[in-house]
Amino acid sequence: MKCSMLSLLMFGLCMASVQGLKCYSCSYTNVAPRYMSFCGHPFDAKSPEAKSSIVSCNGTCIASKGRIYYDGGYVEGIERTCSDRDVSTCSNECGSVGDVAGCEHCCDDADLCNSACPVTFNIAVVVTILVVTVAF
Repeated sequence: MKCSMLSLLMFGLCMASVQGLKCYSCSYTNVAPRYMSFCGHPFDAKSPEAKSSIVSCNGTCIASKGRIYYDGGYVEGIERTCSDRDVSTCSNECGSVGDVAGCEHCCDDADLCNSACPVTFNIAVVVTILVVTVAF
């Protein structure tokens, strides 16, 4: 009896490791705010659409956010996906060049870890980083 219970436990552990990571796979843009609106910020993990966007992943879950500024407005996009990138190659930070800004968050430590939005944009932080970079 002990042997069969141990075998069953070992089989279960093997099956769990074979399944891999689960990630959300969706995208949102303020250009078409009704399309995949659950994927925006804040992310609505309880929505039926979010539950149907879950995919198996043998790599890294990624959440990325980008913003392009123009003539007093901006276009913003958020993507949550699975990638074959190694998590160690991910920047896990925000950056900007001119009128383009973006953030990236990668994770492989828990199922659905890309539900959190990458760090939100804060103009004061971006200006501080630019001033410090230029000053030194």
